[in-house]
Amino acid sequence: MLIQTNQTNWAVISSCIVAWIGLLLSAYNIYAQRRDRKPKLKISSELTVRNIKLRQDSLKSAFYEADNCFVLTIKNPSDRNIIVNKVCFISSNKHSLIVKPKPKPPQTVPSHDSIELVMASDNLSSEFHDNMLIGRFQIEDALGNVFSTEKRSYKLPEPVDNPI
Repeated sequence: MLIQTNQTNWAVISSCIVAWIGLLLSAYNIYAQRRDRKPKLKISSELTVRNIKLRQDSLKSAFYEADNCFVLTIKNPSDRNIIVNKVCFISSNKHSLIVKPKPKPPQTVPSHDSIELVMASDNLSSEFHDNMLIGRFQIEDALGNVFSTEKRSYKLPEPVDNPI
């Protein structure tokens, strides 16, 4: 016949405590893994000058001419590839305009990498009829998640006609 002592009770109690700590740690680990898998994009925008306009000179040879453009840098810090389907500009008065960047969507942003989308500033300035744009860029992925930049103001230079 077995006689229970205080040592047996302490062994059962300590093993129960260790089991509960293990359960809590594994639950937190599952939560942390799921939180990291949520699609995230970090987007920054800038107005800059790049060679984007295709022109022809008098000898019919083609060349790219420098012009003002918006550059969206899209960084993907998550563990999954994210497919960019649509890019919009939302003005301060909530007017939305779908812009057509180069390269055209859908574009895949690889995991832990970044891509750049370049858009001519002519499209936005002609649509809003203003040289001072205030708003933000918004990106929609293949799953319907929406990511956006901070609201900013962009001062576009006056259009200049350059006959070639």
